[in-house]
Amino acid sequence: MSSIFKGNLVHILFLAAILGVILMMMVFMKSDFFRFKPSSVPDFDGSVAVIKNRYFNNLYHFGIALPSTDWELSQSDGIDSLKAQDKALPLLDNMNMMLKMIRRDLGDTLAIIKVGIIDLIDPRTPKSLADQSLNELKQSVAPNDTLYIVAGTTLTGTASNQGALHVIEFPGEKYSKYPLWVTMFFIYNKLAYVVNCQVKSEYYGFFKTDFEQVLKSFRLYK
Repeated sequence: MSSIFKGNLVHILFLAAILGVILMMMVFMKSDFFRFKPSSVPDFDGSVAVIKNRYFNNLYHFGIALPSTDWELSQSDGIDSLKAQDKALPLLDNMNMMLKMIRRDLGDTLAIIKVGIIDLIDPRTPKSLADQSLNELKQSVAPNDTLYIVAGTTLTGTASNQGALHVIEFPGEKYSKYPLWVTMFFIYNKLAYVVNCQVKSEYYGFFKTDFEQVLKSFRLYK
């Protein structure tokens, strides 16, 4: 009887240990610290490719996805070299455009997403770039107008893929045909990757989820 009891106890403890490991793995996989990420850009011919609705840039090691097939994607030519940052210009004017995503309806463009790279002169952080961009946008508005800050500089993502974003609205279309902007910055090796989402104010609620999906899809492949 004693040996049977001991055998059952060992078996129960063994099963309990396995269950504990499984539960720990489930918690770990659901946490923000565990994400399956490709180790590199998929193999393909050329510098860029669109694979299953996702854009990959083999030259600058990043990828980003279209939110849906309703969006059009256009790529920029001459992406094999970058113009260096000109500190006399606002940050967003220093973007080397990589691609645009465009959402149309009956010939009318409702929203645009621009993805570009700034070849920084000095080392920076995503937060410092987002802060600088926000200040520059404030200064671009005439004294009698007010730039509405929907969301100030906000950090997002993990340490390996951390970005900083802000959301602003220009006071009317005299500043931009698409007054509401969501802009996010990522940095790697003195290159600032910028995702700038622009939309007509009345359509922001409709496209907010699309913008969030695009920003979350951005990946740096190191």
